[in-house]
Amino acid sequence: MVNVHGTSHCLFYVCPFHFKCANTFCIPHKYVCDNIFDCPEEDDEFQSLCNNLTCHHMFKCVYGSHCLHPDRVCDGYKDCSDNTFHGEDEAVCGIGVCHPKCFCHGHALSCTSTNLTSIPTSDKKMLALLFRGNDRH
Repeated sequence: MVNVHGTSHCLFYVCPFHFKCANTFCIPHKYVCDNIFDCPEEDDEFQSLCNNLTCHHMFKCVYGSHCLHPDRVCDGYKDCSDNTFHGEDEAVCGIGVCHPKCFCHGHALSCTSTNLTSIPTSDKKMLALLFRGNDRH
């Protein structure tokens, strides 16, 4: 059981990009549904939560069944892993050469407000493209 002494100030704290343990502190989503109790009331491992886990605005590990903040994807460390498959958060990396006016992360390409007139091409599989604020003809 986790020691919760001194956590009363956490009661109303909102946890951006983290999981909020009931009435206490925040933990990274990586520790939710990992079969280890990290919250004092063990709510990070509730079966109802783990059976219906959604990862809003985050990467969901296929086999590890936990969520990762986008900063943890393609960072060189395999956060998604279990005994069956390892590192799908790193397997999606490598869009190839990124256009100099764009930002590339994994298989995502962001070319927002770059004054490009055509969509850049890539030699790798592209899964997401942001192309807002450009003068496309």
